[in-house]
Amino acid sequence: MATLAHAVSGPQTPANAEKNNRSEAANDVPPTQTDWSVYYATPRLRDGREVAIRPIRPDDTPLMVEFHRTLSNRTVYLRYFEDMELTKRIDPERLHSVCTVDFKQKMAVVAEWINPDTEQREIIGCGRLLRLFPDEAEFAILVSDTFQSTGLGTQILNRLVNIARNAKVKRVVGYILPENIGMQAVCRKLGFRVEMNRSCKEVEATLEF
Repeated sequence: MATLAHAVSGPQTPANAEKNNRSEAANDVPPTQTDWSVYYATPRLRDGREVAIRPIRPDDTPLMVEFHRTLSNRTVYLRYFEDMELTKRIDPERLHSVCTVDFKQKMAVVAEWINPDTEQREIIGCGRLLRLFPDEAEFAILVSDTFQSTGLGTQILNRLVNIARNAKVKRVVGYILPENIGMQAVCRKLGFRVEMNRSCKEVEATLEF
């Protein structure tokens, strides 16, 4: 049976998978970063499926290509506010940038699981934080269609909130299309203030610590 980790010693458990992923990512993390727990989670979704949330890595590019292939046109539109074509979303240069983070100005996590039909790891969601100012960061989330309405979006956003708080960010903000009711509900659930921004005709979700 395949596991969430590339290779682990001992029983193939979520804890070992998380430990192994931390080891793999260690070279990408600044030496001063010691609070690993804020970057990782192994939640169980509403339908019982267990997933792992971890920092994105440069070698995730192939998995991100496959992830983007699973997205419907509507999901793409709600995330990017436009009908961004697949070829643009999986452009190698773009994905290299997406998968490369510095843990200071730019941070991203992915959610992955083991597909029981193929026993292969698959990325099923991702979230990113972009530090706009020393005390403010903008978030964005994208979840595969087959994992929407399972609580995965809430788990990813909660992880981003914890990362922001750990980084001493005071304000997290995200911009959502008015028709994206699901994302607005996720934000409200986590304590965000959700208001219509009349000037740009977008919904602004804000959480202050």
